[in-house]
Amino acid sequence: MRWLAVAILLSGCFIGSPLRADPAACGATGAVLVHPEVRGVYVDAVAQLVTGLERGGVDDLSVCTWADFEAMTAPERAARIFTLGDKVTAKLARIGDPATLIGLLVTRLRPGMPAGLSLFADPHPVIERIQVLQPAIRALHLVYLADVPADAVARVRSAARQAGLAWETTAVASVREAARAIERLKTDGDPTTAVWFHTGVLGLNPDVLIPPLVRIGWDRRLFVVADDAAYVERGVLMSVSADLEALGALAARAVTGGWSGLRDAAALRWGVNRRTAAALGVDGRLRLRPVPDFVYE
Repeated sequence: MRWLAVAILLSGCFIGSPLRADPAACGATGAVLVHPEVRGVYVDAVAQLVTGLERGGVDDLSVCTWADFEAMTAPERAARIFTLGDKVTAKLARIGDPATLIGLLVTRLRPGMPAGLSLFADPHPVIERIQVLQPAIRALHLVYLADVPADAVARVRSAARQAGLAWETTAVASVREAARAIERLKTDGDPTTAVWFHTGVLGLNPDVLIPPLVRIGWDRRLFVVADDAAYVERGVLMSVSADLEALGALAARAVTGGWSGLRDAAALRWGVNRRTAAALGVDGRLRLRPVPDFVYE
């Protein structure tokens, strides 16, 4: 449930007892990762990013919650600041120099920020994986949250068109609207159209949305893509999620000016439900590259 955990973490909806960064590790260093207070399994998402940053060459890194960082005086703060999520990034952009910030898992860059890694999956490898598993796909239907930035949707549209796919969208703003979009697949769903439930849509209420989606997907032989491995375990055909450690390593290279701007998450892990793949007649292609990172049996 890595990607779902990240999405919930960044939305500020936590479960369990809060776990804070070690105050002794939050101090004046060359670089700092500032994150929301995290709880339970969400600690793992931060830990993977830290590992990636260190693997990428950030060897003088401290890790702070927003509260601990805010309590520091300005001279104590690091010269380079990695920020996790839109809320923390917005706060830091208001109190300091945005040119020192690199945003991790954000939906947009704040004015003056040099670089950041998007919360959203790069659509090019997602579409590549769809076409590897099912070459008969002729269109992509993106179901996305209505508050997703327009440029993020435009990047998916551009990737679909580059791949020769027709394009359609449904924006949803609530569980009810997401449920209606799934219900419409009973009549509108087409085996030659891949339906990608973009980041956060199924997370609105997985218990309400996943069962009918899986049932309709089987009945209509639909190629369904989701944003979390947990949904594959529940019967969705394919999931695509970020490799957080690899993203941390990429973010480290932004410090040296290796790249700039907002990049979608291109370091991905993907999974497939074998039983659903068999029902759709695509299980024989699971050995073709790029092979899934996991196959749920």
